[in-house]
Amino acid sequence: MKKIIKKPIFKLFLEAVLLTLLIGSTIAVVGFVQKWESSVPYSETFFIVGLLIIVVGVLSRLTAGQGLLIFPWLNAESFRNKSGGDRVRQILQVDNPIRFVILCLLMGIFLVVISLIVARLENL
Repeated sequence: MKKIIKKPIFKLFLEAVLLTLLIGSTIAVVGFVQKWESSVPYSETFFIVGLLIIVVGVLSRLTAGQGLLIFPWLNAESFRNKSGGDRVRQILQVDNPIRFVILCLLMGIFLVVISLIVARLENL
């Protein structure tokens, strides 16, 4: 059962990392084209994009008629007779809206962490 739960979580985590790398590469190309000479503009851009992605994820739920941090699917009737592994698979399905929120939160956190790392490079 643990393997069943780990696989979808690993896939979601891997997808978040790959999308973060794609976004980071885009920021690096824009910085190169704009000839940013210090790490400050890179750090600020990573931070702003990370926060925007988090906001987009949260707003996607709010605009869908859900309250912030109140997801009725947690106690949904359809989850009553499902095991833990089945619940995780249900949440991490590609078409599940909460999956998008989790993906956006992961990517946003990764980008903010990258921003902090890049900001530290300026001090070295």
